[in-house]
Amino acid sequence: MISWRIKETDQKLLPVNSYQATLILKEDQEGKVEATYKAGFYRGFMGNDPPEELNDENSKKKVKEFISSALKNLKTKLEK
Repeated sequence: MISWRIKETDQKLLPVNSYQATLILKEDQEGKVEATYKAGFYRGFMGNDPPEELNDENSKKKVKEFISSALKNLKTKLEK
């Protein structure tokens, strides 16, 4: 298990504040590895009436894309 926190992000790339994540890797009896990725964050704009690029919907979308890409890359590396 590994956990980390990103204090500041380039909000054009990842429109969030206080991003924190944990990655848990477990090997089953057949030798397969299961990855569990848990993340928490605040949207890019903390005040009321955020601009579209920093609202809840866009922040969630970008985080989902970020996690998906990271897990695909991890899988590729582990399968080599």
